[in-house]
Amino acid sequence: MATLINKTEEVMAELEKQGKVHLMNTPEDYAMIKRIDDYMEEVRRDFLYKSARSEIEAAKIILD
Repeated sequence: MATLINKTEEVMAELEKQGKVHLMNTPEDYAMIKRIDDYMEEVRRDFLYKSARSEIEAAKIILD
């Protein structure tokens, strides 16, 4: 029989005790989260573009 092991609460309590957890609910925090989201969207678009270009180039090599 499988036993479910979940240490999330234990880890979160330890991090709070060490002072490594804080709420991100200030306007500055929201602005930082928005910048991160925008950057990650740009990275994802760049990855998809490069992936598509790679597939096209691979198809050209196979067809030649």
